[in-house]
Amino acid sequence: MAILTGDTSKPGPFTLRVMMPSGSFIPPHTHNLDEMLTVISGDIQHFVGQSLATTQQRHLGPGGFVHLPVNVPHAIKAGSQGAVLQVSGMGPFSMTYVNPQDDPRNTGR
Repeated sequence: MAILTGDTSKPGPFTLRVMMPSGSFIPPHTHNLDEMLTVISGDIQHFVGQSLATTQQRHLGPGGFVHLPVNVPHAIKAGSQGAVLQVSGMGPFSMTYVNPQDDPRNTGR
């Protein structure tokens, strides 16, 4: 992850880039703000819902865009070539996993 502009820990606009290796997965989570996500390269499966069993999903390739309102649970899986994503919003930015056991900050991953 690279912060392109802004400070995600402070009030105000920010933009960051996230590189996801092939097949990597970010489990269901929410954010404390509206999130704008754009696929720069590669492709992802984007899931919206509390769990993958009860979720809606969309395939997004380069240029694909998603606007997620505050507290909407979602998950992301990178395709076989991986993906580079750009995320923008108004900070401060936080992420809360639907299942706290998925949070790498809680598991030492």
